[in-house]
Amino acid sequence: MAHPRKGPLIPLIQPTDPSCAPPATELHLEFLGPASNAGLAGSTLNDSILVRLVDENGSPVAVADVAVAWGVASGGGSVSADVTPTSAIGIASVRWTLGPEAGPQQLRASTQGRSATLSVQALDRSPPIAHARSSGVVYATNTTSTLRMRLSAPAGEWRYLHPHWHPSTDSLLLLAVGPGNDQEYRVLAPDGSVGRTLQPPVPGDGEYGMARWSPDGERIVFGGKYNPPECDALAEQGQTGGGGLNHLYLMNADGSDFSPLTEGCRQGNSGARWSPDGSMIAFSSRRHAPSGQDIRPYGVIYLIDPVTGEETRLSAADRLQSPVWSPGGDQLLAYWDWLKGVATVSVADGSHDILFTVDDPAWVLPEVWSPDSQRALVFMGDSPEQGDLHLLDLTTGELTEIANTSKSWGGTDWRR
Repeated sequence: MAHPRKGPLIPLIQPTDPSCAPPATELHLEFLGPASNAGLAGSTLNDSILVRLVDENGSPVAVADVAVAWGVASGGGSVSADVTPTSAIGIASVRWTLGPEAGPQQLRASTQGRSATLSVQALDRSPPIAHARSSGVVYATNTTSTLRMRLSAPAGEWRYLHPHWHPSTDSLLLLAVGPGNDQEYRVLAPDGSVGRTLQPPVPGDGEYGMARWSPDGERIVFGGKYNPPECDALAEQGQTGGGGLNHLYLMNADGSDFSPLTEGCRQGNSGARWSPDGSMIAFSSRRHAPSGQDIRPYGVIYLIDPVTGEETRLSAADRLQSPVWSPGGDQLLAYWDWLKGVATVSVADGSHDILFTVDDPAWVLPEVWSPDSQRALVFMGDSPEQGDLHLLDLTTGELTEIANTSKSWGGTDWRR
């Protein structure tokens, strides 16, 4: 926590021309963030550390070229520069590399006798819940949000979506979307650096969707949007709206052995996820929507064998989409009636039970089961841009908002 009034207070030196001199101001220092309050021990935080000048009332003071000195106060580690100047708006920044031991660590910023101190928690391992915000930045948190850590390093204009933990390491598989809607998959190392880039050859000008590692980490299933030539007539008739040309594909974890998993026109296949034992893939399909209509509200859950390609329709209802496997593999969570509720679906017979429905907010999306099968993470909001993650108790039905997860519609995963 910052301590902005530590040390003696010294007025600003006035310019020699009284006509342009601002009133004398007693300067204090105040930390801006970081959004994270934790990081991996021995690694550089992916958030830059920012400090700004403020007056005695806490109001920003825009003064350039004020030297701010940085020093590690506890925990070891280092900073990228010993001294940095403030910008035209009175903000100075530095990168902080944490010391090698887990536990609380502190950084001090000072200028002209005034100082402020920032504390973060150094961790041996990142918190278990990875979530992508609408800004395209990926964070990790725990269920109480007492720990928050930025997982993705700054990536320029690229945005990261749909994070997925590797089954045996702390790497993340993500969809990266760049300028001009350029797309690729990236594997992020635990420190946020890019370890591998994958660009599977989806035909035409296809776009990528969510990708998931198989339970053994050897294969990846992902979605792609492609308009086969034989489907052009349907497209001209307006019968393929709402993502109706989405298909599923498979590839090895290194990007090799690319092959389509589903084919045909007007499929609307998406949301593919492996069963816990890797024998089946569940996905939602909009192929049964009435012709000539927006197919988005219509969804049926299918299972497909990743080896033979044999498909089995699981749900009888046509309002279930985006299936999420339970850790035991006997149930699925799905959203009901175009994001208006959450239901469980039996893998044995396809029957479903509606857990809850809502009128407001109008956007409800189950994301992932907890490893102990007792809870689930659900995104809820008025729109994808306005919502938060909630923890759903699957026994009591109680929903608890997880703080600092606003606008986390870009996908969520819970490390096993």
